[in-house]
Formats: sequence, structure tokens, C-alpha cells
Amino acid sequence: MAERNDPRESIIDRRLDGIKKLAVVSAKGGVGKSTVSAILALLLAEKAKVGVLDLDAYNPSIPTILGMRELRVGEDRGITPQSFRGMQVLSFAHFSGDRAMPLRGRELSDAVKELLAVTTWDADLLIIDTPPGTGEVTLDLLRFFRDARFLVVTTPSALAKMALDRELELLGRSRVIGVLENMSERDCDLCVRYSKEIEMACGDTDRLMSLADGMRNMAEEIWRRL
Repeated sequence: MAERNDPRESIIDRRLDGIKKLAVVSAKGGVGKSTVSAILALLLAEKAKVGVLDLDAYNPSIPTILGMRELRVGEDRGITPQSFRGMQVLSFAHFSGDRAMPLRGRELSDAVKELLAVTTWDADLLIIDTPPGTGEVTLDLLRFFRDARFLVVTTPSALAKMALDRELELLGRSRVIGVLENMSERDCDLCVRYSKEIEMACGDTDRLMSLADGMRNMAEEIWRRL
């Protein structure tokens, strides 16, 4: 069991000092959170140095969405994320490959803490793609990153909306910069209309970027709120 005063927590503070942190979260799975995270990172990388951290140990999908064919990390007094399309990218998939990681409870929390403590980022903004639901990883982010902001992804589904209020209550509404409605049927600053073409473009970054052009206003609005 980790010590109550774990020295890695102060190391995490130093590693990420001065970097804006945006955690993309969802109360339920299947709402397109990882696709939103990837597209948002690609768009904002045109404005700033962006890091992308995929903290889903069970189903890491950011490398697949971005079309990263070869996964590798550097080592220089710690871990250096992989450079890709002008971003820095690090995922649990860099360590597990196609294998499942049988982590739970304290083991998962410890793995996240270790990853945060040993990774060196060169970024202005760190976008964190979290596992769906309100589990260990989200709770750890609330504790480790007191200056982090949260973008909550949902859909028009009645079930997703039922879970939304509970998620907002847990995160603290003052730390949430907005609720993004994916697969939407309406227009708003943080609404993304359903696009089968975007789903089909996952894995092809050039195609994904050309289809994401209509999301630039959304990315600009999120950047303004950070």
C-alpha cells in the first residue's frame, strides 16, 4: 500500500507545474469521449504545444484513433512521450500493447501515480483522456491536479443526461469549463453533430483533420475558457 505522504505527489506537482490541464471525462461509456479528446488535441496543437495523456488502462484508444502505427517512448531520467503530429502522446497502450491490464483499485491508482511522476512533458496544455465513469482515475485527478479543468462529454441520450448531474456534482461545477454534447441534433458552442464519416476516419489522421474542420469554433471556445 502506498504511503499516506507519497513523495511522488510532490514530484507530479513539479513535473506539471505551469502546464494547463484539461481532463476530458464522461459519466458513461460510448459517448465518443476519446474521439473528442483526439480531435480537440489535433486542433489545439495548431495554437500551442499540446500533450495527450490516455489514462484508460483497460481500453486505451487514443493511439488507434490517431493512427499511430508504431508505439514507442523515450527515456531520459524518466519517460518522454512519443512525438506525433506536433503533439506529445502517452498512453497505457505504450506499455500494454494489445494486452489487457488487470489492474483494479489501489493497483490502478498506483500505476497512474507512477506514470505521472516519471513522465516529462514539454507542453503548454495537457489533454487527459480518462476512462468512462467515476472511478479511481477521475478521483485521482481531482486530488493530484487541483488546478485541472474538466470538459464533460455527453450525448442527447436520456440515460447519459441522467448520469450527467451526478458527474457534475462530483467534479465540482466550478472546475467544469463546459458540457460538450456529442452526436447532437442541435447547434451550440459545445455541440458536435453526429458524423458517421468521423467514426470511419478514426486511424487516418489526415482524414480526421479534414472532417474536424467544422469543430474549430468548438476548439476555440474551449481554449478561451481554459
